[in-house]
Amino acid sequence: MFHLAEVLRLQGKLEDAEHLILDSLRILEEGGVGHSQQAVRRMSRLAEILVHTGKLQEAENIQRKILHILEMLQGPESLSTITAADNLATTLQALRKLDEAEELFLRCLRVRQRALSSTHIQIGSTLFKLAVVTTQQADEMVAEKSGNIEDIRAVYESAEDMLRRAIRIAEQRWEEALGGVAAADQAATAMLGNEASLGAKALNTLIPPFLALVRALNALSVVVMHLADLADSPAAVKEGTREAERVLRHCLTLLDKPPGVAQELVEVPELQREHVSCLHHLAALLVRNKDKGSTENSKVAEEQAERLLSRAEGIEASVATRRRSSLSK
Repeated sequence: MFHLAEVLRLQGKLEDAEHLILDSLRILEEGGVGHSQQAVRRMSRLAEILVHTGKLQEAENIQRKILHILEMLQGPESLSTITAADNLATTLQALRKLDEAEELFLRCLRVRQRALSSTHIQIGSTLFKLAVVTTQQADEMVAEKSGNIEDIRAVYESAEDMLRRAIRIAEQRWEEALGGVAAADQAATAMLGNEASLGAKALNTLIPPFLALVRALNALSVVVMHLADLADSPAAVKEGTREAERVLRHCLTLLDKPPGVAQELVEVPELQREHVSCLHHLAALLVRNKDKGSTENSKVAEEQAERLLSRAEGIEASVATRRRSSLSK
């Protein structure tokens, strides 16, 4: 039954897959193995489907059950348990239950820091997720006018620190991945005598650190702009704005053409979404600041913003075309 559900899931028939997995879980529970590893795997797939279909509250309930079972079976600090905690925290974040999400992400960070190397990509990923939750908490403080300026600034600064740490980790992992792929490419070229496109294995090696890097840079630009908004002097506002622009332009430089990497990488959907987001953020920043300069500078900024938005539309159109093409096959 579960295998049929997997087939239906891969065919995009998520509702049918959901019902079959629920039936298979009911059978396991009736057989007294509802807390087995087999049941956990099926619940994990069910939670994945529920998240994908927007049934976040139901997903939260399943993920809480998964976490409870794994804590009993493997202990509270096993990496499998921490992965379950991470998944639950992500769902709680989407439900705006930010305090509990923060608590779980902190738990994940503490365990991973003890179990993994300081530059492991999972530590960078957890720092990024924790920073995003922290940023959202600060945003809520601003929206609800709770806390003073210093308190809000401290929360944003905490998010900034975590993002910069995540960026350093992602940069190191990205450089290592590039070096490994370059060495493999040279060996293949020497054997085959011609250059080949990026293979699936090489692409899968490059995507995680590169996506982690551009996501963290994009998020950092937002936090830096929030801090600029809270700055207590015109000079600090100007410095923060320049830093946000520098970060975004660096991010876009990487996304436009990653050094030494074939075109296949920049066409990955997740990276294209970040590309569009960065373009929109930089365009908004330029428009926001155009009134603060001379008329000539304002016109230049507005023209730049229009070009950025046009590029974003082009990428979105390209993504939509490829999606339609894949669906028609």
